[in-house]
Amino acid sequence: HGAGKTGDVYFQKFDAEAKPVGEKVRVNPQAGQATAWRGDPPTIATVLVVGYNQIYVGWTASVKTGKASGTDLYVSVSRDDGKTFSAPARVNDDSAPASHGMHSLAVDKHGKIHVAWLDERNIKTPAHAAGETRESENSSRFRYIKAQHTPTPEAKQPPAAEEAEPNSEIFYAVSADGGKTFSKNKKISGEVCPCCKTSLLEESVDKIYVSWRQVLAGDFRHIAVASTADGGESFSQPTIVSDDQWRIAACPVSGAALEIGETGALKVAWFTAGAAGKPGLYTAESTDGGKSFSARTLINEGIAAGSPIFLAAGKSFVWEAGGKLFHAKAGANQIGQAREITDGSMPAAVTSGGRIFIAFVRKEGDRRGVRLLVFDEI
Repeated sequence: HGAGKTGDVYFQKFDAEAKPVGEKVRVNPQAGQATAWRGDPPTIATVLVVGYNQIYVGWTASVKTGKASGTDLYVSVSRDDGKTFSAPARVNDDSAPASHGMHSLAVDKHGKIHVAWLDERNIKTPAHAAGETRESENSSRFRYIKAQHTPTPEAKQPPAAEEAEPNSEIFYAVSADGGKTFSKNKKISGEVCPCCKTSLLEESVDKIYVSWRQVLAGDFRHIAVASTADGGESFSQPTIVSDDQWRIAACPVSGAALEIGETGALKVAWFTAGAAGKPGLYTAESTDGGKSFSARTLINEGIAAGSPIFLAAGKSFVWEAGGKLFHAKAGANQIGQAREITDGSMPAAVTSGGRIFIAFVRKEGDRRGVRLLVFDEI
């Protein structure tokens, strides 16, 4: 991040001991054009092709036209193991400035690139909530963004001074040419919580799942899942994963995680603070392709931030709570003891060779820095 809210997205390789390999590479071609905040970090996926990793990075860029402003969503591709990135392809197909963010990215076995995001092209909105600073780095409590549920034209609007963020819509697009172009954008659902991240998961070439936080009548905000079996031409009716009874006129900036377990079941993990139980992280699974879900299981009580992360086919989790990072293993119908990893925020995590690699942000003096931690999964 630079002066005047400018930003850049960088790619850096590391070896198995977390040592840098080569120089970092800027992904966005124009310096300073990228934008990101904790609810919508860049996304990454890799596919091994003829001995080289093709690397796909999703990111957003600031857009300003006269008095209007917004963000465009891009995907950049490297076909040489991250040494260089090709010219980015814009994912959203609308032209007027609007917000496009909280995106997710998946690449299937045929090389098709699937992207889902929250889109405000059809929404009349005040200054977008994502462009403002919302959380203190040292805050131990979860922070919310005021949101306005408008299910009918008769719904009362908040005073202009409140600057509430109206509900959004979730859109989807796919690239069949390796990220050179993207398909016509398709709306999946309206009345979507405006700052909770989406999630995409490829079960097979023919089956892609997408999740988001749906706003229901009465301002209940629950995780929804839908799927496509035809490359995004059509989507199933959304299924609410759990009736958490979370009624709140605000957006918690917390999406869900999706994973296919060892038994083939679809697993979902999410945060809620609803009246149906204790506030915390929960998980549930579906054995019928997302049509219905089991009763939820508590992963960890308390206040969480961001979206949880599934690892090792749903056998463990990483999450952030109170400015600290945690890890827990999952067994049959039970969750192991939570293990505090380190101080930090905004984690991204993967497993490789039986080890867990976690990238995260930590405040260092008056600045924030990105760190990488490696530990054995025990």
